[in-house]
Amino acid sequence: PCVEACPARCLHPADDGRPIDREACRRPETGCDRCFHLCPTGALEPVGRWVSLDGLWQRIRVDEAFFRSTGGGVTLSGGEPTLQMAFASRLLHELRREGIGTALETCGDFPYERFRQVLLPHLDHIYFDLKLIDDAQSRRYTGRSNRRILANFTRLVEEAGDRLRPRIPLIPGITAREENLAGWARFLRRLGVGFPVAIDADRAFKAAVLDGVVMLGDVLHHPVAEPFAHPRHLAEPGVFLLRCR
Repeated sequence: PCVEACPARCLHPADDGRPIDREACRRPETGCDRCFHLCPTGALEPVGRWVSLDGLWQRIRVDEAFFRSTGGGVTLSGGEPTLQMAFASRLLHELRREGIGTALETCGDFPYERFRQVLLPHLDHIYFDLKLIDDAQSRRYTGRSNRRILANFTRLVEEAGDRLRPRIPLIPGITAREENLAGWARFLRRLGVGFPVAIDADRAFKAAVLDGVVMLGDVLHHPVAEPFAHPRHLAEPGVFLLRCR
């Protein structure tokens, strides 16, 4: 029944099973989830749900008093919110119009001019993940070049100023390697970055992630931190701030 239900013909009967044209199925204009509810084996199920701007706005308004009393706001995360710039732009515009703070988390791989036009004017904070400084490593572990990411970050340093909040997620054996962190330190120093860089890691494995890490109270000390000034610990578990010199 699932083959007949697919309006985009993403499912094709075959002797060795029923292969799915996943690229066609993922396109916004064809994705419909109809086959999920008809799958006889339950092999497919939806993750997340479709929402309208009005429906999402009504859910946000429930917490409006909390936002205003605490100075908080709404952060668009993901997945990758820049893949839905038109929807995100309309939502951010409404939030700013109502005086609610706005933020966005991104991997940094987006078309910059489009981002600058439709998202940047509506953002109070941009949390920008810096994962791998080496392009070959970026291609190996993420499947994408880091060139556009580096170019976008460089432009945002100039155009977003202190709204830009870079973060380095520590992934054991991948991003949490001395040469990677030292490379990011050199990159940030060349740009003259003078604002904090958050280093995110799980407290439980922090000591095992980096060779030579020594925990002294709540302060992280490591040779890689030498290009930075003395780190200052944040309240959130496993997050440290390193200020570039």
